[in-house]
Amino acid sequence: MDRYGKNKKSVQPFFDLLLAQNRAGQIKSVSCDMNAAYPSMVRNYLPNATLVYDLFHVMKNFTRDVLKAAKLKTVQNCKDRISQQQKQLKAKKKESLSVQTQLECEDLQRQLDELNNKAKHLNGVEWLMVRQQSSLKDDAKRRLQMLREDNQLLADLYSIADMIRKIWNTKILQDGKHLIKTTRLMLLQIARTHNFKPAKSFAMMMTRRTDGIMNAGHFGFNTARLEGANNKIKVIKRVAFGYKDMEYFFLKIKAALPGIHFSPWTKFSPGEAFLKSGKNWKCCFPANS
Repeated sequence: MDRYGKNKKSVQPFFDLLLAQNRAGQIKSVSCDMNAAYPSMVRNYLPNATLVYDLFHVMKNFTRDVLKAAKLKTVQNCKDRISQQQKQLKAKKKESLSVQTQLECEDLQRQLDELNNKAKHLNGVEWLMVRQQSSLKDDAKRRLQMLREDNQLLADLYSIADMIRKIWNTKILQDGKHLIKTTRLMLLQIARTHNFKPAKSFAMMMTRRTDGIMNAGHFGFNTARLEGANNKIKVIKRVAFGYKDMEYFFLKIKAALPGIHFSPWTKFSPGEAFLKSGKNWKCCFPANS
């Protein structure tokens, strides 16, 4: 059903309500993800609002479009080197088994084992690189340090995630502008040094996505509380393996997320239910049974 979707038709009633209540012109900032419907609706219906893209989704795009591409490039380089080492090892084994040849074979095998070990450590590296240092365990820190020492592209990109996080967390306009400019220049330098186009594409995306922040100085906005609510709703749905009755599903959501104000659900005593017919029903069993 369209009214339960995420397209323009689904969110249209919300903006119509803002217009009807004369609230549209009072909104100064809006934080949202990069769903194409939301930014266009904000620009069309909220003339005084500055659009600030949510940090979580910017980091998600950076991880998917840049870090994952860097990992794939690194993996491919490892595979190419492993293939070369295997060919050299195979050729050496065909030679006469002199002491020198045996030593060379052992050295090639050792290098091959190291390359295979490095390739294994690349699994999930894109997510490891965007986690904050304080949340990493000792094993993860050692693994990250090893990856940065072995691969210059990953080492150069590692600091970008921290720079992006600082842009969205700063409260001072001039500091924010300086961080944005520095991050763009770093990405463009990485693109040139490593012939890595995804870094340049993300730099251009940052130019489009941060204009509103730079012009108005609206830093620090995010949809963290909303994302937390969405995760809780998903858990409610998974636990029940889905709901056929959407109205009942909405009641479950309201019970789990009463909001920061007084919740109407607190007026019901333990063991009391609110039926779909609108009538109250008292359970015949004690609430603690």
